[in-house]
Amino acid sequence: MFRQGRSKPKLHILRKIGERVVVPRVATTLYLERVRSLRGESKPSDLVFRMSDGSAVSTLID
Repeated sequence: MFRQGRSKPKLHILRKIGERVVVPRVATTLYLERVRSLRGESKPSDLVFRMSDGSAVSTLID
């Protein structure tokens, strides 16, 4: 069950044909919270999957 009083995160997925908003499942939300806590201070608008310098990942080879 999702924690009371907590808003569900929305992921903004950028694709070639535009942006799509996704609301992840509870288990995914908990995973994203753990990833965020490992980074220290982060804003809700920060990228989840990013390069070590904080920039966006542009290809799968990066």
